[in-house]
Amino acid sequence: MTTEDPVRKGTLKTQVTKRAL
Repeated sequence: MTTEDPVRKGTLKTQVTKRAL
């Protein structure tokens, strides 16, 4: 559910950064 937040905003970079963390 946290990954859908950035995807909806259109921030794919945020999704990759959260996955790396």
